[in-house]
Amino acid sequence: MERFFSSLSIQTLVVALSLVYLGSLAFSLTLYAVRKTFPGARQWLGGQGLLALGVIGLAAQILGLPYEILVIANVALLGSVILMGHALWRFRGDRRFPLAVYGILPISFGLWFAMAETGVGPRIVLFSGLLAAISLLDAWILLHRQERGFRAAYAMASLYFFIVALLGVGRAVATLLGNMPLSLYNEGRMGAIAYMLAILTAFFNLFGYFIMSAVRTERELKETGIALQERNQRLMRVVSMKDALISVLGHDLRGPLASAAHYTRNQLLEYSGDLNDKRESVATLAEGLDRASSLLENLVEWARGESGKLELNHESLSLAHTASEAAADVASVAGDKGVTISLPENDLMATADSRATVTVFRNLLSNSVKYCREGGTVSVRLSVGPNGRPTATVQDDGIGLRPEQIERMFQPGRTILTLGTNGEQGTGMGLALCKAFLEAMGSTIRAEQTPTGARFVVTFQGLSGNSISANPVPAPEPPPEPVK
Repeated sequence: MERFFSSLSIQTLVVALSLVYLGSLAFSLTLYAVRKTFPGARQWLGGQGLLALGVIGLAAQILGLPYEILVIANVALLGSVILMGHALWRFRGDRRFPLAVYGILPISFGLWFAMAETGVGPRIVLFSGLLAAISLLDAWILLHRQERGFRAAYAMASLYFFIVALLGVGRAVATLLGNMPLSLYNEGRMGAIAYMLAILTAFFNLFGYFIMSAVRTERELKETGIALQERNQRLMRVVSMKDALISVLGHDLRGPLASAAHYTRNQLLEYSGDLNDKRESVATLAEGLDRASSLLENLVEWARGESGKLELNHESLSLAHTASEAAADVASVAGDKGVTISLPENDLMATADSRATVTVFRNLLSNSVKYCREGGTVSVRLSVGPNGRPTATVQDDGIGLRPEQIERMFQPGRTILTLGTNGEQGTGMGLALCKAFLEAMGSTIRAEQTPTGARFVVTFQGLSGNSISANPVPAPEPPPEPVK
């Protein structure tokens, strides 16, 4: 290979390399002009420009200009590698590039002339060593914290800098051992390895800008795809919410309101007798309107939760106290059926919104009481889950759940409604509201069928250092006696 390159005119080779470097710079400038850019594009173009300047300096020395003109080529080569490292640093999105690295350039320029009396060898060792060190820095920039999907591209680019560093070290070591490498100064020509390195550098610069702009485009396409996927998911969620609202409004809310209006118009407005005779019917009407009002309130709260507009306070609260407060709200209904609500004797602290958590416990207890037979039991238990998070379990010995009910019970508009053991009607929104509240607080809920009834398991966000307290919590007020 040495013989082949020796047979070629050095002037021809240098002019060809100059044209290649200038052509690669022109190609990159064209891409930059048509907005094919990336973070660090200007630094990369500056590096290509310095490489072209270095080759021009090399050509100038061949044309008979003083040897000292090579200081331009050597310092330009160091500057180009620094600028490429700066470009890669910005392309990777790392912190601010250490600009102090650029101080190597004026120092090396001064050392070139300060070492005038030492000969060529020390200059080769100095500049080859600096080139190797900066090239290793560029390779490290490429290899640390690699992005998934671009590892192969970064590895191939780092290989170039490793080769440059290896050749720089080899050149410096050979000079120290007395094997002066071929150079324009002492032989009027360059070695085959130097030629190959120059060609490799030319091709790297020719395609480097294009590859990085393509990687930047690919990265943006991936980010856009992820954003579109998230937007589509939100859109599907909105469409699902809209369908659920239409279903609930069209079926569960319109029916009771239409029946109440029909009954009021036909049975009350046109009734000429004593309205006391209609007391039982009016009570039934009031119960229906209360159900419709509760449904509408739950529906509004659920819609706010699904749309992300629900404002909740994340505070430390006692789960035992919250369950006791909710049990007091349903004590009257439980007393009418003779259902016993068993509260936990221990306590756990959780991070949650107090109002929303009371609503969750109230809905779960009310649901369990509804499907309990007379004289049944609803129990609330607190424990620490396997992941260390506080967990509340509401379990009853009622009629239980069917698999198809569990699958759809948290989806408004798709809930399979079942009458309670005393014919109680539900709204179909209570459990969906529980799920919306809990998810907004970073908690979860699941339903399970048990051999004797149903179980709802709620996992809350815990506190640091959470532990179970052995102190019993106060039981709720005893339910009032049923009205005779």
